[in-house]
Order: sequence, then structure tokens, then C-alpha cells
Amino acid sequence: MSNLNQPPPATGIGAGAGVGAGVRVTGPSGVGVGVGVGAGVRASNGPPGVGVRASNGPPGVGAGVGAGVRLSNGPLGVGAAPSGIGIRSSTGPKQLASNLFNTTNPSSKPLTAGKKSLKDSSGVPSARPLKSGAIDLPLLAPTGPQTYVRNQNRQSPPPLPAPALSAPAIPSIPAAPKVTVNPNVRDCLTVAIESAQEGSEIVVPQGEYKESLKVNKNLHFLAQGTVKILSDSVIDNVTAGAPFVSFRGFTFIQSESQSSGAAIINTGSCLFENCSFSAHYMPSITVKNDGKLFLRKCRVECEDAAALMCRDESVTVCEETTFKAPKNNGVLVRNNSTARFSRCQVEQCARNAFVFMDTSNFIFENATIDKNFEVQSQSQCAIVKNCNVAGTYLKINGSATPYILSNTFNGCGLECNGVSGVRLQGNTFQNNVETPALLVFGDSTVECHDDTFKQCRAGAAVVAYRNGELKVNDGKLYDLAGVAFLCYGNSQLELCHTAIVNAANGGVVAHSDATLILSETLIDRVGGVGVLLKKPVKAELKKSKITHCALSGVEANNVIDFSVDHCIFDDNTQCGVVGIQSTVNINESDFTNNKYAGLDLRECQCTVTKSIACNNQSGGFAFRNNSTGNVEGGGLGENNQFGLCVDTGANITVKEVKFIANQNLAAYASTGGSLTLVECNVTQQSNVAVEADGNESRVEIQKCELVQNGTAVQVNDGASAEINDTKLFDNGTHLEISAYAKVNARGSTFQQSRNGIGVAIAANGSANIDDCKINDEAKAGIANAGTLNITGTSISECGTCGVFWHGEANGSISNSEILRNGPCGIQMMKGSCTISGNTIEGHTAFGVHVDKEASLTNAGNTFSQNTISDVNNEQ
Repeated sequence: MSNLNQPPPATGIGAGAGVGAGVRVTGPSGVGVGVGVGAGVRASNGPPGVGVRASNGPPGVGAGVGAGVRLSNGPLGVGAAPSGIGIRSSTGPKQLASNLFNTTNPSSKPLTAGKKSLKDSSGVPSARPLKSGAIDLPLLAPTGPQTYVRNQNRQSPPPLPAPALSAPAIPSIPAAPKVTVNPNVRDCLTVAIESAQEGSEIVVPQGEYKESLKVNKNLHFLAQGTVKILSDSVIDNVTAGAPFVSFRGFTFIQSESQSSGAAIINTGSCLFENCSFSAHYMPSITVKNDGKLFLRKCRVECEDAAALMCRDESVTVCEETTFKAPKNNGVLVRNNSTARFSRCQVEQCARNAFVFMDTSNFIFENATIDKNFEVQSQSQCAIVKNCNVAGTYLKINGSATPYILSNTFNGCGLECNGVSGVRLQGNTFQNNVETPALLVFGDSTVECHDDTFKQCRAGAAVVAYRNGELKVNDGKLYDLAGVAFLCYGNSQLELCHTAIVNAANGGVVAHSDATLILSETLIDRVGGVGVLLKKPVKAELKKSKITHCALSGVEANNVIDFSVDHCIFDDNTQCGVVGIQSTVNINESDFTNNKYAGLDLRECQCTVTKSIACNNQSGGFAFRNNSTGNVEGGGLGENNQFGLCVDTGANITVKEVKFIANQNLAAYASTGGSLTLVECNVTQQSNVAVEADGNESRVEIQKCELVQNGTAVQVNDGASAEINDTKLFDNGTHLEISAYAKVNARGSTFQQSRNGIGVAIAANGSANIDDCKINDEAKAGIANAGTLNITGTSISECGTCGVFWHGEANGSISNSEILRNGPCGIQMMKGSCTISGNTIEGHTAFGVHVDKEASLTNAGNTFSQNTISDVNNEQ
């Protein structure tokens, strides 16, 4: 017989540092932020986790090595505890080394011993249908086709770092001999051009000149006063084709031609500085072929067409220039042209202020964008950066592949459509009122880095829908009136190393065939649910923390593939995770301090491995409504009400799990639930360790240890239990069987109950005990008032008697050893019993005592060393 006289060692669950998620959010003081998101239960001799941080941030935090979180001028964040390897919750059980590094544990009053009915006690709300109207998203669109084939033409976001644009700087005008125009000569400008030497500076006196100029050699024109060049024919006012031509201070007006503009650069280079242009029907300026156009501090207007047209292989560089096109696009850049716009703006336009098309390369920078702006260009260098965007959306369409870098969007945002591939970095989106800041749809693919979304009052700050794919890296989202992210309609959303704090209507909503992936992400202090899932194709959460949600951390409804790995669900107002009609896989995750159950699954298929639930107010893990699955490894400790429950037809197998100091119950099955415990350690439960309650409820206990509990196993009200190869030691009572309950015990050891009775069977209860060892009980090894059959069992060293038979007890004892049980081996007060083939010896009074109201059938037993008599019959 195994020696159980010494309590088992306090073997804990080794907790290792998981992969830390150091989210950096730069505040006014420039202090970096670290958020430890480590959920790594590991073998105690396993390697520590790896801290991960943003490249320009402070060191990342492994599990529990944290820094305080501060979101620029947003709300204060979550502070982390100082250490992270092998740590536990502050008042949690010592044997459960929790992965959660920042745990506060509410105190809970101890429950008195005795049976507690916990049916439906967690109070978890039933599944709430997703109401799109609650999202308050004006741009909510149909969810798209039911079947979806990924568009093979969709573009990937361009790689980081962004390339440099191969456009020259604006050239300097060289010193040159001067030629002054004589305005009294006919066609004086043409005469001056023809007579001037290569590289000369031509000075033009104030006045109006009605000439169309063709410049085919290097010349530099300087206006004295106000000089207007008026077209005198159907061609452009200026046609430049020399290596380097410049104009300073001129006004070019095209009012004659319907087929020409004010200036055209066919080849060579032309610089206009402090000039103005106007035309009617054709673009005011056209640069084409391999021409190079430079504009500095100019004004370009066109009545009907675009103000500026850049095409072919041309190069355009504009600084501090204003465009106006009241009936068309302001600037059109197309073909394979290259353009740089710095501090430029469009004053008025009917369509888009700027349009970049085809394979054009461009940089648009350091400007205010307050009118429609569209990018269609599929090129290696398409960049919008360092701009202030207000009152309009940047639209990315077609197969565009732009970079959107370090811009500020105020009350507006970015719209990505078509098969575009878009890269964002370092942008700030703020103060959206009605519409989201970022929309990704129509086969577009977008990836973000270090972007901030704040103070958004729209229904959602970011939306991916209708086949859009969005990945967010190192994002910061806070002070939001709606949800942070919404995705649906065959869309895909991936969040990596992102923080969502203070979102009034929830963190993430994914529904209707969406795919959601979260990794190293923090969701903190959000209204509603942290992550709400309704019929997505897939949802995957990794190395993330969801805490302080107004409802549950995660609610998963009808999710075909829902996985959770190395995550923390802490201090949520309802559950850590609720699953409904879903397939759920949870690995190495923590559920702590939630007001309802840490995990509540209904009609789910599930696998839970190496996970921990501590200090949840309404239970650790709950499996309901015909859920099926397995729980393996990890532990449940100091949860109020229960550690683990299986009810309403659920069927769960639990293997190698530690249950420590849960209030009331460690594990129970009720209302038709079926619970199998294999190689589990259950200890320090103040009330009941394992309970089966209600008709058709069933508990099977295999190769477990139940130590230092109030009642180790309690079977009630028509339930049943199987106890095999299990050790029960130092419990108040090892096994209680109530009316109409049934237990089969085999190969198990019952020792040293504190209440003095190892097994108690009530009237109408029944048990079969085979090949067990029951010893060292202060009163009786077994007290039976029901139906009991004992075979091949050793009952010894009990204080008053080995077996106590009372009430209407009946049954049999055969082929067993009844040894040294104080005064009496078997004491029958009432009822009937057949004993046969037993060895009954070493009692200080009787081997068997039979009271006058009891009936004994005695056959083939061996009696010895019973002091007074072997069988004492009172008649």
C-alpha cells in the first residue's frame, strides 16, 4: 500500500516568461511604453521567453517585466509587476505559478462546508446576436458573396523602407550675359531669342507681349515688373525644348487656342519661378516625352481641363505652387512620369486635387490636403508623406502601390479599394465624427506600422470589409466612441503588437466570413466586448492581453476555427472568454480576476491545454450545453464557486490539471454533464473537490490525487461516478454518496479523513468498491445506509470500525481484508449484508457486530485475533 501519511509535495505549475509585447506609444514627455503580454506556461526547466519591442521603442516586456503604459495624451495605462518567471497571482495559491504578471485578486469570503447547488450559477449571459446597427457604421455594406476566390491580381504592399525618388533638385540659374528686350521691335521676344547667345539672360520689360515662344537653346528669362505673355496663335504660349530654360516672374495667359495650353515642355528642362499660368480648354502646363519641369512659387489655373498634366517619361518637381481647376482635376500625373510635389496645394477643383495614375512615380509631401486626392499608380515609388489631411479622404484605387507616411488625418481618413497594395507608417488619425478613419475593401491589401487612431467618434475607427486585407503592426488606438476595428464580408484583419485602450463600444468586431488574427496585442478598458466574433471563417489570438472590458474579453459565436495561444484575460466584467457553437482551441493562456467564469463554452468543441484560471468570481472553466472536448495541463486555483464545471449535457475529459483552493467546488458535473478527470491533483478545496449532481450526470476519476479538501467526491441526486486508481488523502470526507446516486470505485486508496469517515453512503445511494484500500480513519472506513458491494478491498486501522452498516443498508462484502479497526471490523445496526471469503482480524472487541435489527449472512470468512468474539449477534 502506498504511504500517504505524508502530504504530497507542493508541486507547482512552472510559469515561464512568454513572448513580451513592448508596445511603444510616444507621449509628450517622450517616454516609451512597455506592455508585457506574456502568457507562457512552460515546464519549469524550459527556456525563458523572448522580449519583443518596436525598433525605436524601449525594451520589450516578457511576462511580467513591464513598464507603465501611457498613451501620449490619452488615458493612463496598465503598470506591470517587477518579475515574470515562475511568478503567481499576488494572493493566489502557491502551487499555481500564474503566467499573469499584473494580477490583483479580490478577497473572497470562505464558503461553509456542505453541499452547494451551483446549477447555472455563473450567470453568464446567453449568446447575444450581433446587431450591425449597434456598431453605428454609416458605411456598413453588404457582406459580399457567400463564396470567395482571392483575386490573383491583388497587389502586395510595397516593402519598407520607402525608396528615394529619382528626381533631380531644382537647378540653380547660372550667371550669364544679359540681353534686354526692345519692346518697340515687332516680335521682340522672338527676335531676342534668335539673336541671344547660348546661356544668355533675357530681361523683359514690363508690359503685355502677344507672342508664342519657342525656345530651343539654353536661355534664362527675367521679368521686370508685371510681364504678361499672351498667345498669338493656336500653339502654347511657351514651347520649351532646350537642355535648360528658365522663366522668373512671368504671367502666361492662353486665351486663343482650344487645343493648346499656356506652356508645354517636350524635352530638356524648364524652370518657372514666381510665374502664373492660365488656360481654358487644355491643361495649362503639359510636360511630356522626357522633358523636365520645375515649378517654384507658381500659380497654375485652367478653366476646363487639368491645371498640370505630367505624362510619358517626363520629370516634374514642384515647390510651393498652387493649382486651380474648377471643372476638372487639379493635377494629373500619368504614364511612367516622375513627380515631386512639396508644399503644394489645389485651391479649387471639380474632381480630384491630385491624381496619380498608371506607373507614375511620385512623392507628395509637406502639404495640406483638403480636397479629393486619388492614387492609382502601380510603381516602386508612390509616396504621400508629412501632410495634413482635413475634410477629405485619400482614395487608393486600381492596382496602386503607394506609401502613406507620417501624415496627420484630422476628421477624415484613407480609403483603399480595387486590388491596391498600400503601406502605412507613422500616421495619426484623429477626430473622426461619422465615418471610419481607415477603410480597406474591394480586394485591397494594406499593412500599417506605428500608426495612431484616437478620439474617433464614428461607429468604428478602422474597417476592413468586402474582401479587404489589413495588417496593423505597432498600432495605437485610444479614446474611441465606437469599436476600434470592424471586419466582415470575406475580409482579413491581423493585429500585431497593437494597443487598443478606452474604446467605448468594444475592441474588435469580426463577423460574416471575416478572418481575424491578433498577436502581441493589448485590449484594455473597452466598453462592450473586447473581441466580438459572429460567424467569422477563422479567429486566432496569440500572445495578447484582454483586460478591463465592460462585458467579456472575447465572445465567439459560430466560429468554425477559434484558437487562443499564450493569451491573458484579466479583470473583465463578465467572462474572460465566452464561446457559443464554436470550435475552440486554447493553449497556455491565463484567465484571472474575471467577474464571471474565466472561460464559458456552450455547444462547443474544444481543446484547452496548459492554461490557468485563478481568482475568477464565478468559476474557472465552464462547459455547457452539450460542449465536448479536452482540458490538459495547467491549473485552476482560488476561483469563487468552482474551478471547472460540466453541465447541460457537456462531455469533457480533464487530464493532468491541478485544482487548488477553489471556493466551494474544484470540479463538478450537473444536469446531464459528463466529466472525466485523469491524473489530476485536487487539493485545498474548502468545500467539495469533485461533485456529480443530477440525473444522468457522471464523473469519472482516474489516477488522480485528492488531498486536503472538505469533501473529496460528492455524488448527488441520481448522478453517478467512477473512481479508479485514485488516492484520496486528508480530506474532510473522501466520498459522499447521496440518495439515488451510484459510485463504482476500483483500485483506489482512501486514507485519513478529517471527519473520521472515509466513505459515506446515504439511504437509496449505492456503491461498488473493488480492490481498494481504506485505512487510518478516526471513526469508520465506510458508513453505509444504502446499497454497498465490497470486493477484494483492504479496510484497516480505523478508529471505531471498518464498515458501519445502518438504516436500510444492504449489500455484500467479499474476498476482502478487514484488519485492526479498533473495537469492530464490521458493525451492522440495521439492514442486511452477506459477507463471504473475507479475512477479519485484530479487533479489540468483535470481528462482526450484528444488532438485533440487522440481518447477516456469514459464509467462508477467516476470523482471528478479535478479542471478545468473531461474530457478535444481539438478539
